Amino acid sequence: LGVLGGTFALGTFTKIANAKGAYVAFFVAAITMVCIKYMAPAGAVSIWSYSIISIAISLVVGIPVSIITRKMDDSKPVADSTIYHN
Repeated sequence: LGVLGGTFALGTFTKIANAKGAYVAFFVAAITMVCIKYMAPAGAVSIWSYSIISIAISLVVGIPVSIITRKMDDSKPVADSTIYHN
C-alpha cells in the first residue's frame, strides 16, 4: 500500500512529477521495502512504519528524477492536471 500511496502522492500533490519519475520512484521504493522486509534483522523496523518509509522514498526519489528528466525532455506540465494551484 505504501509504494502505491507514494506514487499516488507524487502524481497528485506535485506539479513537477512525470511518468519517468513515477516509474523510478515506484521501483526504488518497492526494492527498498523488499530489502527491509527480508534483509533487516527481525524487529528492526516496525511493520507500521513500512508505509511511511515507502511514501517518503517515493517522494524523495520521484521529485529529483522528474526534475532531471523534464530538463532533458524540455516538456512542460499540463495545466490543471493536479490539485495543486498557484
